[in-house]
Amino acid sequence: MTRKITGQLMLILAIFTCTFFLYRDFGLRMIYGYAVLGVILALRWFDRLRRNEPPQRTPVTLAAAVLACLILLQFLRPDARRDEDTLSYLISMVICIAYVAAAPTPVPAVRRAETAIYWGSMAMALFVVVFTLLPGLFLELVYPLLSETARRYYDFFAPLGYGVSLGTYSYTDYVLYLGMAVCCAELAVKPRTPRRIAAGGLSLAFLALAMVVLGRRGELLAALVAIALLVLALCSRRKRRIILAAGSAAAVLAVVLILVFLPQLGQISFLSRYVETVEQILSGVDFTSGRGPLLALAVTGFLSKPIFGLGWGQYIQLSAQLGMCDTDGNLIEDCHNIYLQFLCETGVVGAVLLLIPIGYLLITACRMLRHAKAAGGPDALRFASLSFLIQFFLLFLGLYDPSFQKLVFWCFYALALLFLNAAMVRSGWRPTGPVSRALARLDGLLTAALTRLRTSLRTPWKEGK
Repeated sequence: MTRKITGQLMLILAIFTCTFFLYRDFGLRMIYGYAVLGVILALRWFDRLRRNEPPQRTPVTLAAAVLACLILLQFLRPDARRDEDTLSYLISMVICIAYVAAAPTPVPAVRRAETAIYWGSMAMALFVVVFTLLPGLFLELVYPLLSETARRYYDFFAPLGYGVSLGTYSYTDYVLYLGMAVCCAELAVKPRTPRRIAAGGLSLAFLALAMVVLGRRGELLAALVAIALLVLALCSRRKRRIILAAGSAAAVLAVVLILVFLPQLGQISFLSRYVETVEQILSGVDFTSGRGPLLALAVTGFLSKPIFGLGWGQYIQLSAQLGMCDTDGNLIEDCHNIYLQFLCETGVVGAVLLLIPIGYLLITACRMLRHAKAAGGPDALRFASLSFLIQFFLLFLGLYDPSFQKLVFWCFYALALLFLNAAMVRSGWRPTGPVSRALARLDGLLTAALTRLRTSLRTPWKEGK
């Protein structure tokens, strides 16, 4: 029984990720969810030790472990911020990276995780669309059950033109995008039968509609860019030229139609935020929701300590000086650009060290996608597409959103790395290059150290020695 449960770690992580909204919306303590994840993870590691089964040490797992160690080192700096929020972030990171190292990735287990993501995102999309179009029903049925924090959040954002979300709006968009990524990965695999195309296309359209209805511009932009890049990557050169030409023409036509029918579009409630953005651009008004001062503050912090930065989590000191607070009255902890935040808090040294494993994992997903397209097989292509879509979405979104600083980031990132592991295992492909060779050498050192430790523990203690 234990082995059956621990053999489904990826499915468990997928379900936990898609139900993350429960903690904020219904007032549950988040520690309970992570405690369950931790117990299941401990059972898995105990089962591995009992069977003398080594942990997965793929290039992906090693790069993720290096990234986690670098963040832990930043947290150990004397000038790092240590409070409940940063501690929760570290717990989430450690558990999710441990899942990447422990979770088995045979095709059936990965496909079950895909199915859970698909139905979880479809259920969330149905919730968003129905209750955004029928807000009275939401206020009558769901609103009384919400926690005080969730009610206050809805009361603030609903009048601004946002839809009805589960958890925070960005988290809901993340889950909707996961479902879109699953649909795109299915459509990427041949043979594309009419039934598969119809089912995947309709599901993708419904999830995209929910994303539009929700009103988050940044997540929608990142989703469109990621999916467009995947389409271009999977096409031949000839088709790529045709798609680029058709896409450019369609974009120009869409801009013209939007400008012509802008007053009419503004009368549709769930499009009001997009219309407002267009009007702000046309009138030369700031349309970034006040991100300019936040970015300028991060630049100031970086210039004050460019080598090693202010310390992990210390951007809040800068916002405290200006009294900059969020909608809940808490001091703003990030500048809405993860790369500038790295420079501000960890300096050039820390930012480069952190971006090496992050960039390596994204580049590995791109190379795996190229290999799977050529000779990897349908499962490898499906899993590589999912890993690329999730990683690129999170990292592109980080240009204007604090995706990396969010607690739920590691759940989504871990799923992306597990999909990448599954693609590499299925295809037998391994990355090459200087970083891969460095990771292979690190793997050799770890293997030697573990072997010596195992030998010393098994050697009987003799008196006098």
